Amino acid sequence: MFFSLNLFSVWYSITRNLNACSQDSDLMRHSSEQSVFHKQDGSGDGIPRWPWFVYLTGTMVCLVCSSLSHLLACHSNRYNLFFWRLDYAGISLVIVSSFLAPIYYTFYCNPNPRFFYLTSILVHLTLQGTAIRFFMCLLF
Repeated sequence: MFFSLNLFSVWYSITRNLNACSQDSDLMRHSSEQSVFHKQDGSGDGIPRWPWFVYLTGTMVCLVCSSLSHLLACHSNRYNLFFWRLDYAGISLVIVSSFLAPIYYTFYCNPNPRFFYLTSILVHLTLQGTAIRFFMCLLF
């Protein structure tokens, strides 16, 4: 119950911010007439969908990596290390991709903070991807 109320409040605040950003006076118009991703005003500008597709792609890649690693990691010691690295990479990818959509839509009206946060998340993903070989050695 608490989890569903929390998700509703997050969803409501994101849609409220998007509606305020598009100068829409009726805050709940999207629930009855249109979805959030369609045109909100008469100018023809729509809210972009790519952050949601990035999230969905990240989760699907994580599921594929996890499935492969749990299925094929028992082949040999060499393949075991490779597939667990692949699993960790998939988990890192889903963590980063789950941050992109909420941050993009939260800072939809403020492009400078949005650029800063999205860039910092992608830099952390790059650093994490390059450091995975170091942390997967036998010392740890």
